[in-house]
Amino acid sequence: MVAAEMIGANGAERCGGLRKLYAIEFLDPEDADVQANTKRMVDGRDGIDSTPPAFLLDGKLCSDGRCAFRAAKEQLYKLASKNSGPQLGRLCIFVTQP
Repeated sequence: MVAAEMIGANGAERCGGLRKLYAIEFLDPEDADVQANTKRMVDGRDGIDSTPPAFLLDGKLCSDGRCAFRAAKEQLYKLASKNSGPQLGRLCIFVTQP
């Protein structure tokens, strides 16, 4: 079991290592259409030339580094890294409204 960090607001971002499973939990304070995204950070900069890391949203694969979904008020969603591909840098997960 991996201890998960919490995101409780749209626009918040959390980053963790890529060498082991990294997970966050997202709790939206209201019903909203949101999008979860990932990016790779290398030496403090976005890995612009790299493909966004795949992740899982409540067990569903989001292979292109983003997943749009309808968040229900006060429902908890788990976003976790998928261990595949290069392990260089840090994984950042953030949730925004489109």
